[in-house]
Amino acid sequence: MRITFAWWNTSLSPLGRRRATPDQRAVAGKVVKFLAVTARVDCLALGEVTAEDLHGLLGMDELVGYDL
Repeated sequence: MRITFAWWNTSLSPLGRRRATPDQRAVAGKVVKFLAVTARVDCLALGEVTAEDLHGLLGMDELVGYDL
């Protein structure tokens, strides 16, 4: 059995302050979707995100069923 881990420093919210533009959040969503759906990463760690960022990403239809 093979388990895949990935880590990405998103830079969406450095120092816990949300500062990303809507375009940057859209790009982050595409990258997370690629890693979860296409690359089928088992465990994805994201750096420089807030809880609000995570809930936004997990709200994407493609990621329904994924947990924090």
